[in-house]
Amino acid sequence: MTPRRVGRGHGDRAGRTGPGGSDTAQVGGRRRALLSLAGAAVLALLATLASPWGSAGQEATLQDLDGVDGWVAFEVATREGVRICDHGINRGRWRGSTRRDECFEGSVTVLLDMEAGRVRSVEHVRPGSRRNPAPDLNLGWVATDEAAGFLLGLVAESPEEVATDALSMAAMVDSVTLWPELERFATDRSLHDEVRESALFWLGQEAAAEAVRGITQVLDTPDETVDIKEAAVFALSQRPDSVSVPLLLDVARSADHPDVKESAFFWLSQKDDPRVVEFFLEVLRG
Repeated sequence: MTPRRVGRGHGDRAGRTGPGGSDTAQVGGRRRALLSLAGAAVLALLATLASPWGSAGQEATLQDLDGVDGWVAFEVATREGVRICDHGINRGRWRGSTRRDECFEGSVTVLLDMEAGRVRSVEHVRPGSRRNPAPDLNLGWVATDEAAGFLLGLVAESPEEVATDALSMAAMVDSVTLWPELERFATDRSLHDEVRESALFWLGQEAAAEAVRGITQVLDTPDETVDIKEAAVFALSQRPDSVSVPLLLDVARSADHPDVKESAFFWLSQKDDPRVVEFFLEVLRG
């Protein structure tokens, strides 16, 4: 038997039949299907709202992650000049990405890989990027002070890589004063050297004049490691010339380790300052 064609036909007068005909049955079937789909959508919405987290984690905060497994995402405002790119982060003079790719300013999506409530990794993606994975829990927008406090809280209690990544991400967060915590981490000899070097690096990027104190404290510690002191010299070099040049000249003259002294010489050579020229001439004259 040839299937009946739905629609206008020579024997169908615009495809209509009387009440109870096949077209009426099809319309009724469509209505039932639509009602079924609508009912399923309503049930799914009610299930989501009944969830302790909600579809975007409306009821969850960064303080409510005990026992959580999987990927947790949140978005937070970033400092002026921070550009979140597909292959890194650029901030002011610092370039974490040298590739030409899409960048975004204003916020960052932070991703936490969680296992039983502990953070296994801290990652980030550009908001709106196609690379964004679907998180298991999305907290949505988080206040800057809450986000920075959470990330800084990971530094002392996490493995080296997690601590360093959390510290770097906290340095991107807008409208928070970081230098006291950065100073504490930079001078805390119980932390991994890489974490302390990261803290020194971000101290060098801080605008606050007080940020220099922690850097010089490290340089003034007699038994500090050479690697940490070299990181401190680099941090000094990132400060404005009015601040960095006199301090670097002091390190170049008085450092007790040749590698630290050499580091100060190198960064001084990058400065276009008459005081540096005079110092080099002084060294050449013996």
